[in-house]
Amino acid sequence: MTYTDDDSGLSVYRDTLVSLPAPDAESFIAFEDIDEAWCSVICERTATDNDWVAGMEKELEAAKSRPISKLFKFQEPKTVEA
Repeated sequence: MTYTDDDSGLSVYRDTLVSLPAPDAESFIAFEDIDEAWCSVICERTATDNDWVAGMEKELEAAKSRPISKLFKFQEPKTVEA
C-alpha cells in the first residue's frame, strides 16, 4: 500500500504477508483467475485491521520535518546549451 501526500509529493509504503485459509471447493480460485479486485479486498481489510492509514499519515508528517539533502554533482540535472 502506498500513501502519498499530494502537497509535498512524499510517499510511504507498507507491505506484509497475509495467511489465507485453505480453500475449499466453494472458495477455490485458480491462480490465473486472481485479479486486482480479488487482491484489493484482502489488502484493504489488512490495512483497516492494522490501522495503516493513521500510521502512514504520521510517517508522512514526520518525513516533512526532515531536512532534504542537497543533490550530489552527479545527480544534478544536466543543462543543454543552445
